[in-house]
Amino acid sequence: GNEYGKNFSKLANAIVDKYGKRNANRQPYMSLRWQLNQQLEQLEKADKPLSKTASKKKIKLLGKLKNLEQNNIGRKSYDKSYRSAQETVRSFINCAINRMIEKEHPAVIAKEDLTFVKEKGVKSDNSRFARKMRKRLNSWTKGQLDERIEYLSSKNSIETHDVNPAYTSQYCPICGQHFEERYGSHHELTKCKKCGEMNANIAAAKNILSRLTDEEITLYTPYKRVKEILVSRIKEA
Repeated sequence: GNEYGKNFSKLANAIVDKYGKRNANRQPYMSLRWQLNQQLEQLEKADKPLSKTASKKKIKLLGKLKNLEQNNIGRKSYDKSYRSAQETVRSFINCAINRMIEKEHPAVIAKEDLTFVKEKGVKSDNSRFARKMRKRLNSWTKGQLDERIEYLSSKNSIETHDVNPAYTSQYCPICGQHFEERYGSHHELTKCKKCGEMNANIAAAKNILSRLTDEEITLYTPYKRVKEILVSRIKEA
């Protein structure tokens, strides 16, 4: 019933917003670089040797490109800043897992074998840069989360097991009914028609835990078959 790292979405969204804006600000310079390279290509296609005028133009274009790379679209400062953001995320994940282990003392941890998908319930971003950054961050975060759980669990003699995550966030862990849509300021709430309102994340976690002993839904059961099984259980109930 306890959540750990529940403010992660705030951290992730702040990073996405920061780099979305930063990439958007870089776009005019990226377009200018493309235009300058096009002009260089046209010069290089011309008959050689280049005239004095063409040679001067080429030198001028190369100078502009060098200036752009050094002052506007260079990677060193950007990459250093992004590595710092990654360290912040890694530290957050580490602390959340350690707190969970210290407080819960688990003998076994069930975890999703799942590639992160686009978050629901967060403010929509119109920038393609922000969408690209969200996808990049989510992919990296998934790997970090998986690696840290495995490492810290092993360090503390805790077993870890991957389970099939299909539909774990869509069905009630108490009665098996399909949830209505998620809502709340952080999309953390959901409602079962039979059991009422509950924390959607905790409900999903309970479903993930139950998959450890589910003989019908194994790690490799196709998601369509998982849904068929869940629907049949509702009918049987």
